[in-house]
Amino acid sequence: MRNQSEPLTSPMKLPNLSDSFTRDFPNQSSSTGSKSLSLLELVVWSGSFGILAVAIFVGNALTIAVFTRKKLLRSRANYFLVSLAVADLLVGCITIPMYLYTLVSYWKHGQYTPMDFYYSYVAVDIFTGFASIFALTIIAIERLYAILWPLKHRIVTKRLYHFLVSLSWILSGFISIFYFLWSYQVLKVRFFFYLIIVFIFTSLIIICIAYSLIWIRLKFKICKRPRKPRRRFNDSIDSYYDNVRDPESGCQRRLDHDVILTTLCIVTAMFLITWVPFYILNIVVFFRGGQKGLPDEAFYFSKLLHYGNSLVNPIVYSIKIPKFSKTLSLFVRRKHRAVVKSLRQLNSRPNSTKSSSSQMRKSKVIQTDSTNI
Repeated sequence: MRNQSEPLTSPMKLPNLSDSFTRDFPNQSSSTGSKSLSLLELVVWSGSFGILAVAIFVGNALTIAVFTRKKLLRSRANYFLVSLAVADLLVGCITIPMYLYTLVSYWKHGQYTPMDFYYSYVAVDIFTGFASIFALTIIAIERLYAILWPLKHRIVTKRLYHFLVSLSWILSGFISIFYFLWSYQVLKVRFFFYLIIVFIFTSLIIICIAYSLIWIRLKFKICKRPRKPRRRFNDSIDSYYDNVRDPESGCQRRLDHDVILTTLCIVTAMFLITWVPFYILNIVVFFRGGQKGLPDEAFYFSKLLHYGNSLVNPIVYSIKIPKFSKTLSLFVRRKHRAVVKSLRQLNSRPNSTKSSSSQMRKSKVIQTDSTNI
């Protein structure tokens, strides 16, 4: 493993992938500046990441609870949403806390301590990040297949969905293993970096192309004579797009198209906004051999956007599904009632205990009086 005394990217830069890559450039520490992060800046950025972590955990935990407990929302396509929510949940409860620990540790000691923990953090960050982006990619491909070949899509078995979900996690694990191989100098840094870039931008291209084709398909699809409406639940991704294929009227068709097109635009835009800046900065730092001339705030904000995608996902991919928001509100209200009921029971127990003890005392007094008589 690398020596802990190796120069880091800057005296006080939040850890990210470029920290790991640029640690191979020995002369960059003297050229990146010496401005340290102030206590106020530390509190502001740590608070921002902490609030984001809590929001990510709550949002994705509710998403998982609704999708796994409500029968109406259990469909094949939603397997990918659950996988995405699990990956994002890990970002909120594991990756960001580890990130904050490395930040505070560097602020106190001037280096990542212990280095084994830092390497573990980067590996977990890579694992959860790629699990999320692979899930997004599979969702885009699955939606494209459902729109272009609806009949073939309906006969796809659940086994294929399980395989794709498992494949996304296995690939993420392999990339994390490659990072450890690089950490122990088994792989060259350029091979690992190019591997990361290929996976990232291939996924970006696939997502953009898939949603563009879906947009074109829905925008320029020739209106057919409406069929007799079928009884279906508008409760999953499948039924969401089935209603577009079999609308009750031309007006309803245009309305559904507008909703879906708006959703696709939001999905694509948010994905590009949250992912691209972070990896563009990593590419710039890698090829320049350091971050000289680049403001540290750019890395802070790009990392915040990077993690923010885990909060955007449950909002965009779940709230847009019909009946999800209604089911979620019912689920939250039911849990709230259960909590209130349990609290009332706890508050009533001391009173019942006092009344029972007073009754016991009275009975004892009566017994003693009868004995004296």
